[in-house]
Amino acid sequence: MIRTGRFLLYLAAATCLTGIGQGGAAPLANVAQPQAGDRNAPVSFSADRVSYDKSGQIVTAEGHVRAIQNGQTLTADKVSFDRTTGMVTASGHVTLTQPDGTSVYAKHAVLSRGMKDAVLRGVAARLAENARIIANGARRTDDGKIDELAKAVYSACDLCKRNPRAAPTWTITARTVTRDLEHHMIEYHDAEMRFYGIPVFYTPFLSQPDPSVKRQSGLLIPSAGATSRLGFFFTVPYYFVLGKSSDLTLTPVFASKQGPALRANYRRAFNDGDLNINLSGGRDQNTFGSSIFAK
Repeated sequence: MIRTGRFLLYLAAATCLTGIGQGGAAPLANVAQPQAGDRNAPVSFSADRVSYDKSGQIVTAEGHVRAIQNGQTLTADKVSFDRTTGMVTASGHVTLTQPDGTSVYAKHAVLSRGMKDAVLRGVAARLAENARIIANGARRTDDGKIDELAKAVYSACDLCKRNPRAAPTWTITARTVTRDLEHHMIEYHDAEMRFYGIPVFYTPFLSQPDPSVKRQSGLLIPSAGATSRLGFFFTVPYYFVLGKSSDLTLTPVFASKQGPALRANYRRAFNDGDLNINLSGGRDQNTFGSSIFAK
């Protein structure tokens, strides 16, 4: 919540109120940085115009508004501050930027708890590694640690330069998406994997590390196919992080004519080289076979 006494003090220092009421531009207030997570931290902002309602409890800033609190930066065409409830309402080209630089864009937002929690409409978020999420609406809770998005679409593919409106190479669409900003995980509920806009895979639940995570243990993308020897086959790789310089991928193979089989790929990097070991084993024509290759 906004501490109204401090807010008005800094507002007065930044804008000299009289000049702002006549349409002058409000400079950004010089406010000492608050401690992280302080819900009563003051707000510093700049805007083209500032006005008050008759009760004096609603402060409205318009035109290139930029507000900062607890390291959160809010920009919008129009922002209203409710001094009674501490609620902040923003509309028009809304951008909410986290201290780590991650940005969320929306058409409309209502913020609370020191601008850490929010309810947003028409949401788009740009993540690390060019990944993007768009959604009809979103809610940020738990002091800005959890994002819950409704009717969301996720993709890390570049848009087609010739036709930006064309469906990306692949997307994940979901009824709801939960993004854990503290543990860097994304969870999908009622999710579909789509290629060029065509649904090819459905799952009631799917999770993945946030694109900012470089390495994390977990399932990789499954694959399926058919050959004359194996028949129809299906693989589900699992990736293990063993340390800063080593990992292991286990891939079980299930086939209609042969198997089952298991592939293992171990990798380790050294200061002056690397080690790569590939193992496999399984049933082939009712006999067990195995192989090992190392480099």
